[in-house]
Amino acid sequence: MATTVKLVNELFEETIDLISQDSENWQSFLKTASMNYTNSFSEQLLIYAQRPQAVSCADIDTWNKTYKRYINSGCPGIGLLTVYNGRPGIKYVWGVDDTHSIYGRKGKELKVWQVPKVYEEQVIESLENKYGELNNKETFVEAIKSVAINLMEDNYADYLTDLIDHKYNTRLESIDNGVIEKNYKKLLENSIAYMMLNRSGINPKPYFDYTDFIDIPIFKDLDNLARLGVAVSDISEMGIREIYISLKNIRIAEIDKIRTFDKKEELNYDNNEKGNHVERRDNNELNLQEDRRLYSTESSSTDRGTVRDGQIFNNETTILERTQESNLRSDVDERNSSGTLERDRTDISNKNSNYYEQDDNRVEYYRTNETREPNEMGRNDEQHQATSRGSSDERTDLYLDTNGNTDESISFSVEEKYFYNIGDKVSIDSRKFIIEDIGTFDIKLHDIDLPILSRVMNIVEFETKLKENPDNEHLKVDNKKMLSKKLMKKTIMGSLMMKLI
Repeated sequence: MATTVKLVNELFEETIDLISQDSENWQSFLKTASMNYTNSFSEQLLIYAQRPQAVSCADIDTWNKTYKRYINSGCPGIGLLTVYNGRPGIKYVWGVDDTHSIYGRKGKELKVWQVPKVYEEQVIESLENKYGELNNKETFVEAIKSVAINLMEDNYADYLTDLIDHKYNTRLESIDNGVIEKNYKKLLENSIAYMMLNRSGINPKPYFDYTDFIDIPIFKDLDNLARLGVAVSDISEMGIREIYISLKNIRIAEIDKIRTFDKKEELNYDNNEKGNHVERRDNNELNLQEDRRLYSTESSSTDRGTVRDGQIFNNETTILERTQESNLRSDVDERNSSGTLERDRTDISNKNSNYYEQDDNRVEYYRTNETREPNEMGRNDEQHQATSRGSSDERTDLYLDTNGNTDESISFSVEEKYFYNIGDKVSIDSRKFIIEDIGTFDIKLHDIDLPILSRVMNIVEFETKLKENPDNEHLKVDNKKMLSKKLMKKTIMGSLMMKLI
C-alpha cells in the first residue's frame, strides 16, 4: 500500500514508463482501465500499479452508503493521488472483490455487468442512434470498432491541440505535427475500441495485433503519455456508459413487458370469475331449494298475493337498476355537519334578505356617498414633482429598471469578471485544474487528472482562458446585480437626505 505522496508519485512515474515500453504492456493497462472506467486516468494507472485485477474501485463511503457493503477485514486499500484544499494528498479505494454485503449471507451478490449475446443487436442500434451511422456492424466487435472511430473523430481535436502545445523538450519536439496527429489518432481509436470490448465481456486480444499499438513508445515522456492516457480514458468512458445505459433500458423494457402481460392475465381471470359467478347464480341457485331442502323465500302474508318462483332475483335486478335517491354516509358526524351546514345557509340567506328589506334606504344612501367623490389621495400626501433629469443619478426619485431602458431607468455596460482563490477548480482548454498558488504575475495550477503535474501560467493568459471556457461560469461575478444594489442604496440615501432637508 502506498502510504505517502512521495511514494505514490514515484509509483506513478514508474508505471508510466512501464506501460509505454511496448504494445503488450499498454494493452495490459487498458484491461484494468476498462474495468474501472469511471475513475480518472491517474487513478486507473495507480490501480493497475497496485492491484491490476481490481474491478469497479470506489472509496469506503461509496461502498458503505451507496452499495451497502463493508470492506473485508484486513484488506489494504489502493492509494490514489488527490487534492485537499489545493494540496496533494492520498485517498484509498477498494474493488468489488474486497467487499461484502452488510446483510451477510442474506445480502444480494453484486455482479459486474456484461453484454449478453441476445442483447448485442439492440445495443448496436442504441450506439448507432447515439453516435451516428456505423461503417461496419455485421458483428458486435466490428460495430464497437466503428463506434470507436466515430467517438475519436468527434472528440480528439482538443486533446491533440493540448498535446502539441506541450510537445517541446519531449520526444515529440522533432516530429512533424502531421505525423503526430496520424499516430495519435490511430492509438486513440484502437485503445477506445479495446476498452469498450473488454468492458462488454469480450476478450479483445484476438481482434488486435501488435502493430495496432506499435507507436506507443513515441509518447513515452511523462507529459505526453499522460495526455494520451487522459484522452483514452475520457472518450472510452463515454462509449462504455452508453453501453451500460442501453443494457439498463433494455432490461427495464423487458420488466415492463412482463408486468403488462401479468396485468392482462389478471383482467382476463377477473372477467372469467365474474362470468362463472353469474352462471352459478343463474343456473344453480334456483335449484338449491329442491336439492338442499331450504325454506321457501315466498312471503307468508296473504294480502300480497302469490309470489312466483324466481321473483326475488327479478326484484334484485330492479334494485340494482334504480338510481340512488339520497347520499349514503357512513359517518354519523358527517350527516350532522351536512344538516347543520344547510340550516346555516338558510339562516344566512334569510338574514341577508331581511337586512336589505329593512335597510334598503340606508344602503342606497351609502351608494350615493360612494359616487360623490373620486377615490384619490390628498395633495399633502403626494411627493413633490421635480423637474425630470432623464437618467441623471442626481435625482431623488430615481429608480432602477433592470428589465428594459426607459427615461426613468439607467443603462450600463460592465465587463465580465471572475473571482477565484486558492483551492478553486477551474477549466483551462480541455483540462481541469485546482489553483495551487497565486503570485503577483503568475498562477500555479494543479492538474486534477494528473496530480503529479503542475502548470504555471501568466495571470493575464489565465484569465483570458478562464473566460473562454463555459465550465467556469461558477466563478463569474454578477456585476449587474452588484451594481443594482449600489444604485438602489444610493437612491434610498438620496431620498432620505431630501426628506431631512
